[in-house]
Amino acid sequence: MSSTDVLRAIQKIVKDNYPQIRENITLDTVLGDVEQLDSLELATIGVQLEGQFGVRFPDTAFEKDLKTVTVKEVVKTVEDLVAQKK
Repeated sequence: MSSTDVLRAIQKIVKDNYPQIRENITLDTVLGDVEQLDSLELATIGVQLEGQFGVRFPDTAFEKDLKTVTVKEVVKTVEDLVAQKK
């Protein structure tokens, strides 16, 4: 699994579930800044990432983090969690 795999997964989740979003999701995107994504949609993205990569995000700050961090930071978190499983 590479950073590109995680980025593509995020892009696919957004495209498949929220086709009304025309914004290009990049590593510099802050998902909380995408107008059409509210906290429920962000939670859905997180749950789908957990399922796809077999990881579990820490519950405490997860939703807040998705609102405020870049996709690059989300990618790194997923990579770190996958590495911890090994």
